[in-house]
Amino acid sequence: MVQQETSRALAGQLKTPDYLTRRALDASLFPKHDPSLRRATPSTVSALTLQDVKQDYERVFRPDLTTIVVIGNVTLPQARQSIEKYFGQWKASGAPPVTELPPVPANQPGFTIVPDKSRVQVKVLLAETLGLNRFDPDYYALELGNHVLGGGFYATRFYRDLRENAGLVYFVSSSFDVGKTRAIYAVDYACDPQNVSRARAVVVRDLKAIASNACERRRLATGKGDAVAAGASFGSKRG
Repeated sequence: MVQQETSRALAGQLKTPDYLTRRALDASLFPKHDPSLRRATPSTVSALTLQDVKQDYERVFRPDLTTIVVIGNVTLPQARQSIEKYFGQWKASGAPPVTELPPVPANQPGFTIVPDKSRVQVKVLLAETLGLNRFDPDYYALELGNHVLGGGFYATRFYRDLRENAGLVYFVSSSFDVGKTRAIYAVDYACDPQNVSRARAVVVRDLKAIASNACERRRLATGKGDAVAAGASFGSKRG
């Protein structure tokens, strides 16, 4: 039943503009055979057997890839006793699967237009790979820069320059996604078709400005506060 439902859902999803946009973006950012480009299709889902599912589960769900978190009014001996009771005989066999994506080179310039007759506005996504990872010493400075540019919505340079002052966009935000092996910076905005290029020019201008000039002390302080608040919120959600 789940297999049939998943196959039918995928058949519809593969035709949606959001999926096609994401697919086109990933193909532009990553090398041809990158693992992140693999996608499930109705035919691949329909071809799976119960034995395939069991084998994949045994290969991926292993004690050496598992973290158990215990929270509450419990002592370490109590927690250890309970965990060993239920998981003590759990053994790993064979080499562990690769769980981290490989590093990627800088992407080449390009663009893709995905038609969407249901939209009146144009949704634009500008993205590029970055040559760093989560352990790079520049990570925190770049994270702070992202908050100054687009991390706090109303109190950001993108919002001020693109919406408040120029009236070019209805929405704008930026994201800085950094993992253990790769990083992506993205800016997305929604605007009328005739404003796409003008808005892009402002985005590029602001990016170059923050890279070459010192940020205003007031905006830097605001960005630090936003970054700390976002980190605290993320930590709370994870907990």
